[in-house]
Amino acid sequence: MLRKITRFFLGLLLVLMILPYFIPISTSNELPDLPYPNSRFFSSSDNVKIHYRVVAPETIKGKVLLVHGLAASTFSYRNNVDALVDDGYLVVAIDLPAFGYSDRRRGLKHTQVNRAKWLWELLDVVDESLSEDGPWTLVGHSMGASTILAMSNQEDRRVKTMVMIDGAVTQEGMNLPFLLDSPIGRWMEVYLRYFALQPDSIQTLLSSAYAREASQEEAQGYLEPLQVNKSIPALLDFVKTAENIQIQQWKYPDTPLLVVWGEDDSWVPPSSLDVIRPIATNLSVHVFENQGHCPHETDPGFNDVLLGFLAQYYDN
Repeated sequence: MLRKITRFFLGLLLVLMILPYFIPISTSNELPDLPYPNSRFFSSSDNVKIHYRVVAPETIKGKVLLVHGLAASTFSYRNNVDALVDDGYLVVAIDLPAFGYSDRRRGLKHTQVNRAKWLWELLDVVDESLSEDGPWTLVGHSMGASTILAMSNQEDRRVKTMVMIDGAVTQEGMNLPFLLDSPIGRWMEVYLRYFALQPDSIQTLLSSAYAREASQEEAQGYLEPLQVNKSIPALLDFVKTAENIQIQQWKYPDTPLLVVWGEDDSWVPPSSLDVIRPIATNLSVHVFENQGHCPHETDPGFNDVLLGFLAQYYDN
């Protein structure tokens, strides 16, 4: 009897190890040639293709780079670009590889160090097109805050100010190759394809991040890029290779830094400020009441806080 039970469970385990590889995870949605009217594409020295959007005022008084957070894209800054441009700032919003409409190639190492290198190369092209080599303001939300820390570490002379929105800069990155290179990883791909990356699931997650009910339109704005073909394997590559730069690793803590947070953020708690405050020596802080993880999307007062901070360094 025991032998039969053992054979049954061994057979079941074998089926579970093989079955997910027979479940398709691809979609028919291909990367669009022009996701938005102001879309552009850049190929780095490592042949990493990055989607970005540029909006420029008639007269440029400053330059702002917008870097999104986990599972987001340039869509997440839809409420901020016009306010910046109207105040005289050139705005470049980017999609990090594996997200938005950027590269889905397998085998990329999604470390913040690599991301910083690719983004500086992109900004080299933007500066050359403008004949403008002045410094940039770097804005990063959540995971993107770690990206701009890495950018500062690499090219601080090109950074005028920095802005972190609910920054994930006090945690180590995910690094689980031993699990994701197994049938467990394949089952995760199946779960993402048929359950997680669906309208209701995204709306629920976004509602948690917003600390209020997300609309169907907001959820669709996040979901659409995630349903592009090859997104799911690229997301697993991201999880396997992501390496954060933490605030303790920041080489230039005297750079002017604005940190904003949602008071009710349950994703990256405001208590992270307790780690940031002793390190950043030129720090401004604003906490938005009754807001969650994405105050730049949900609080109408965010743009005023951002522009007020920038005015201290550009309106001279």
